[in-house]
Amino acid sequence: MHYRGDYYSGCDVSGSFTTVTTTGAPTVLTGTAVCVVAYRLQHGDATGFTCSTAGITLALNCGGRTGWNTWGVRTRTDPTFYACGHDFELVINGGTVGGTCVSGYLVASFSLVNRAGLIPQTFGRSAVVSVGGAVDINWAGVQGCTNATTLSCTTVYSAVKLVDRPFVDACSTVFSVTSVLNNVPGVTAAVTVTPAPPTAAAIADAVWDEPKYADHSTCGTFGYLLDCSISSTLHPEVHGRKLAVTAGGEAGINWARVANCTTAQTLSCTTVYSVVKVVDRPIVDASSVVASVSGAVGSVTVVTDKTGYALSAAGIACVTSAPIFEPANVPGWPMSVCTALGWVAALASNCVTQTASHQTLCNRAVNASIASADLTCTSTIVHRGTFGTVIP
Repeated sequence: MHYRGDYYSGCDVSGSFTTVTTTGAPTVLTGTAVCVVAYRLQHGDATGFTCSTAGITLALNCGGRTGWNTWGVRTRTDPTFYACGHDFELVINGGTVGGTCVSGYLVASFSLVNRAGLIPQTFGRSAVVSVGGAVDINWAGVQGCTNATTLSCTTVYSAVKLVDRPFVDACSTVFSVTSVLNNVPGVTAAVTVTPAPPTAAAIADAVWDEPKYADHSTCGTFGYLLDCSISSTLHPEVHGRKLAVTAGGEAGINWARVANCTTAQTLSCTTVYSVVKVVDRPIVDASSVVASVSGAVGSVTVVTDKTGYALSAAGIACVTSAPIFEPANVPGWPMSVCTALGWVAALASNCVTQTASHQTLCNRAVNASIASADLTCTSTIVHRGTFGTVIP
């Protein structure tokens, strides 16, 4: 019988055994319902067990080798039965070897997390242990870090910060402490703080060199008042840049950063020397002078005589390329040019159906009617009435 080892629940366990004759020669295991049964042993009870065949496979004469039989157990098949903290025995159920019944023969055993040895939290990982028996630790995985711990007679080589009041007795040595937030009771003479505490001049210099942060916002403090005096003045968006001011006191501007450029502004009595494009209709009064306009998208109100003006080729192309949509019903008066052209195009190109009493204009898809007109007939004249929006 072979013990296969201690596994995690959910792992696959496998092994083999050989059936032999009385002389020791391998021979076949025969039987119509031969199988392997797993027995789960109970703690502290030699007679208590639970059995199952879940997830167990048996291959006889594996690979054509007489008497060599292999087995496998897939423990994830039944997590309730294959629970951690148990030993499992694999026993043959049924079958004979050389005419002798071998039902109940123990072939192997294994356990699922049921050994006292320290095992990793993640299967397959190993702990690094030095020659002296010390194990590497993960400081982020140390528990109870915030609990008070007495380091009596313990040498601490370097401490960046002592957050609370540590207990340092006569046989404890602290080699270096960068800062102590609370005093250490009773050991003032025994603690040497390195580096030496700063002088008053160094402290004052550090205060003046400290940048303004959100923690200097308590109303009434000197830091708050100083910040108000500085923040209230106009200062550049990028530190160190200066505003260009002429001798007459005018400041240069960045035209690309002018806010509200699209808001209408009255430039009354303002001389505009050159305008590349007038997007909308500006108001130019009697005291305003426009020296040069390269192109105007709208019209300038002071030009009253349009004689000699004509729409450019680009303007004509813009008008003629405007999309014309199929009407959904009869357009009413007055109507736009595009609407009128859409109605004419639909009447000229769409399907028109006619009965003895009505003529109907269909849409291009011929799945809906746009409008219908009444028909009246005499012996010589067919009269079509006005197209209406109400379609019978």
